[in-house]
Amino acid sequence: MRIGIDIDDTMTDSYDDIMSAYSKFYNLDKTQLIHNKTSYEELCDKNKYPDYRKFAIGNFESIIPNVKLKKDVKEVIDALHKMGYTIEIVTARTLTEYDDPWGISYDYLKKNDIYYDKLNIGVYDKGIFCKEHNIDILIDDSIKNLNNAKAHGIKTILFGNIFNEDNQEFIRANSWLEILHMLSNNVTN
Repeated sequence: MRIGIDIDDTMTDSYDDIMSAYSKFYNLDKTQLIHNKTSYEELCDKNKYPDYRKFAIGNFESIIPNVKLKKDVKEVIDALHKMGYTIEIVTARTLTEYDDPWGISYDYLKKNDIYYDKLNIGVYDKGIFCKEHNIDILIDDSIKNLNNAKAHGIKTILFGNIFNEDNQEFIRANSWLEILHMLSNNVTN
């Protein structure tokens, strides 16, 4: 089986660092952004937050290489690989946000010794992508991405975080050990 795994806030803890940078760049209250459960999709809204590219290019390249991995992510991905799963990293990172989205992703995964079979960047519609690339299960923190995947018959696991905590539509994992348990026992949407 093939598993598609998102990077930001699925494998990593980038939300707090990005909210800090957003609050400084736009002169907003970080506590309020987090309290409002502001999602990445909202942050990309050019009507609400103009100059998104300027913000992203000016901040992501210094933030992303240093964000922490979520607990147990490396060990669980290694275990899934040993169980025979094909691991594909599927991220929406693009030239809108990074000068070199592939390079920054590749370097981060290498630095943190994360196993994967293929790295896919610039994937806006993860549902179509998973369908076209025969990915059986998508693990992501984005409701939008999981809805798109589900619409194409892809099984899903929602990685829990602050801006999706109220969602009850998807099977949720709040840790990588929960994901290992789910996949070991074939529990997915």
